[in-house]
Amino acid sequence: MAQEYYTLLGIDQKKAVLEENIALQTLALEMSKIQKEGGKVTQLAVDQFEAQLLNTQTRLIRIEQSRRSTEANINSLLGRFPTAISRDSIWHQSSIEPLNTTRPVMLLSIRPDIREKEYLISAAHADVNAARAAFYPALRLSGAAGFSAFDFSKLFLTPGSAAYGIGAGLTAPIFQRRQIKSLYAAANSKQKLAILEYEQTILQAYSEVYVVAGNDLNLSKQIAVKEKEVGIQKRAQINANELFSVGFASYLEVITAQRRLLDVELELTELKMEKLKNQAVLYRALGGGWQD
Repeated sequence: MAQEYYTLLGIDQKKAVLEENIALQTLALEMSKIQKEGGKVTQLAVDQFEAQLLNTQTRLIRIEQSRRSTEANINSLLGRFPTAISRDSIWHQSSIEPLNTTRPVMLLSIRPDIREKEYLISAAHADVNAARAAFYPALRLSGAAGFSAFDFSKLFLTPGSAAYGIGAGLTAPIFQRRQIKSLYAAANSKQKLAILEYEQTILQAYSEVYVVAGNDLNLSKQIAVKEKEVGIQKRAQINANELFSVGFASYLEVITAQRRLLDVELELTELKMEKLKNQAVLYRALGGGWQD
């Protein structure tokens, strides 16, 4: 649902970008017609401006259809017939704080799959706290950090471990020894299996959050760079129009500037939309939040 909603916000912004560029391209087309009447450009220039405008108008129609489909998908998820969806601008959405200063145990411990494995360890009479200490990486979890090796051997290969000492105090008559040994072996194997599954679950959870958090960091960097590019391209487009109006720039330079402005604004919108969708994935990967 969150990803569909953010997709809808991205489509809204793309529609606004296309409408803004249609206004600019319409102005350029009218300017080229005036230039043609004054003998400064040929019909070729007018045709090129008009073709570009028609192309952008076609893209706007496709975007409107995408918006219609996305709204229908959201209404379907809500179990209702297509209706208007109240929403804000994509630029007004808050972001999840960067995960740079939190230990993995604080980030991952509320995930339902990890909590399930901890309950299974408890059921197998293992020490959950000892497992946590051994399995969670010692390094901080962020978009740019790695993780250290798990110290799994401590749980079974030291005299103080839960599994090692499970049968230290067993005493029984001779005729019960074989049965007790079998029960001990079965319980020990069950405990080892529960802890191995716990280790694997934490490893998978950590890797998942590590990748998604890295994507979030990289998308933030891309957005910052693309915003600068949009600013430069807007300035280039304004200069191209002004130079064209006084005969110091060709119509091709104006068309190129307008086309590039449209492309970079749509690319920026796409990056913002992907960042929001990625944060929805990150929130889910963290189990719906994390401990401060």
